[in-house]
Amino acid sequence: GDAAAAAGPNASASAAAVPAAAPPATVDDLLALMPTGPDTSFVALRQPGLLLDYGAAAFGFYEGPLGAIAAHSASHGEASLGQLAELARVGRDYAEAKKRFDEVRAQLSGSAVDLRRGVAFIKNKESSLVVFGSTKPDSLRSLFAALGASEAETMICKAVADAPGYAVCGDSQAEIDAYRPGGAGPATKARLQAELPGVALDDAQIVASINDNEPLTMALTVSGGDLAFHVASPSAQGDLAEMRQVLSPGKPDLVRFVRPGTGFFWTKVDPAVVRSRNPDINSLPPMFSGLVNSLTGEVMIGGVSQPSALQVRIGVSDTAPFASTLALASMLKSQVPKSIPGITGSKLSFEQTKVGPKDAKVDALHLGASGLPMIESFREKLGFSLDLWLFAADGAISLVAGADEVATEGLVAAGSAGGLAGLPPSLARSLESGDTAAALHLPLDPLQGPVLRTILEEAKARGADVDPELARLVVGLGGPLSSVSLWVSEADDKITVHTSVQLIGDLSSDEGKAALEAAKAVAAGGDAKALFTDLLGRYPDSARATAYKARAGEGGAGDLVGSALGAIIGVATMASPVMSGTVDAIEVPVVPPVVPVAEPAKELVFLMV
Repeated sequence: GDAAAAAGPNASASAAAVPAAAPPATVDDLLALMPTGPDTSFVALRQPGLLLDYGAAAFGFYEGPLGAIAAHSASHGEASLGQLAELARVGRDYAEAKKRFDEVRAQLSGSAVDLRRGVAFIKNKESSLVVFGSTKPDSLRSLFAALGASEAETMICKAVADAPGYAVCGDSQAEIDAYRPGGAGPATKARLQAELPGVALDDAQIVASINDNEPLTMALTVSGGDLAFHVASPSAQGDLAEMRQVLSPGKPDLVRFVRPGTGFFWTKVDPAVVRSRNPDINSLPPMFSGLVNSLTGEVMIGGVSQPSALQVRIGVSDTAPFASTLALASMLKSQVPKSIPGITGSKLSFEQTKVGPKDAKVDALHLGASGLPMIESFREKLGFSLDLWLFAADGAISLVAGADEVATEGLVAAGSAGGLAGLPPSLARSLESGDTAAALHLPLDPLQGPVLRTILEEAKARGADVDPELARLVVGLGGPLSSVSLWVSEADDKITVHTSVQLIGDLSSDEGKAALEAAKAVAAGGDAKALFTDLLGRYPDSARATAYKARAGEGGAGDLVGSALGAIIGVATMASPVMSGTVDAIEVPVVPPVVPVAEPAKELVFLMV
């Protein structure tokens, strides 16, 4: 009352004269624009402005690294880049591409097209239409003309009478006159939700339904830097049908062994289907059949950062049958050589022992290698030793590689931290729902830290054929990415394939913007340790704290091993002078033909994934 009186008698009239801005479009709003008809295909963008903002951020980030790669090519010759030569060509053309993108974005921002109301591209047998938010129907044609697009010459537009605030454009007057919003938004949404079970459609920035020879339904959700792409399988045929029969969605019990910030692969298969396809399993001796019958179908392969190790976990309902298998395996001790064949000074040890905390030790088999400078180098630089431990405890048969006896004590049972902590929200939700049948998660943050850079420089000093500066530039291209995840879910007889790209930051918060700027500074040669330690100090309780610590190098080489992908790069880089026989201190005979560096890396990928 008092505020209104103070404003004067004309306040209400003035307010009424200014039309209220239309609210941002929802997914329901956009689906209501779709015409009815079984052959209708559409792609709906809920907030094109947000997608343009992320595009602008990406263009701004990559301008520096790609320009530096182009400059490296100019000074060292394109041949110095090898298979990366295409990056130099992209770098040379990048400025023009960025200029064009900036022009389009500026024209959109200054046009009468209301990006907050969304855009829908609709196609059927008779027409191809664009429906967009605007009170000026010709605004899209004017925009195309300003951009020099030939479509502007034939484009015809008009307001949508049944959807105030929207306009439609097409190639002919007949097409746009025939357009009618179907009013079947709820039914369309229900159909999409049935095709994409478990996907939060209300959070989607892009929703698409393509009714072509192979019908396809997909959505892109964006939440706090988690960009997740969800694609419904078109049909259950061929490999997909085979996968559906073998995979068995369920709660990921073994993910409890995953430590925050580490990479892993998890899957669950149907033991009954596996046994039916392998009838010989049913005739195994009793000492093995009990173990096979206890398998739950779960498998988890992952990295561990503290200590540096790799782990394989196979789910069992009962660990007792493993004892007879362990006893039989221990009888093979006499078959294990005392040294690695052909490598002077190496030693191998094989024993049955116990491992674990003092009050909870379990029987285990241990295979260890020593006496080789390369092994000691791995231990010194990566904290990774050539020790293998096989045991059964905490509902799993476990194989742990890289940790000594003391370090393995803490890996016998699952850690206290939840395995879902730190995962992209979209992946965590899917795993928690029990709809997931297989998942791969690869953290990329350790690749941006100081540890890998140090390893590359030391490898160069030891004779490895590696250019640390070029490697830094190439690795820096992944600077905005915190992790990449791929998973398959099944619900209501529908299979959905999901891909998540988790960014180190986002555009919706001050912290998110600061994190993206820090990553950009590192890609330009900045001090990763200083920049991300500063972020940790400013945001100590951040959900991204684990990622910041990895980029600051707080976990040392363990973070590289824990990421799994980092372990592959680190080991391959360190091993390269060994494989080429260029390091005199390491007595490794070179047996022609020389094994290229790529081969051990491929073997590691195969073993881990």
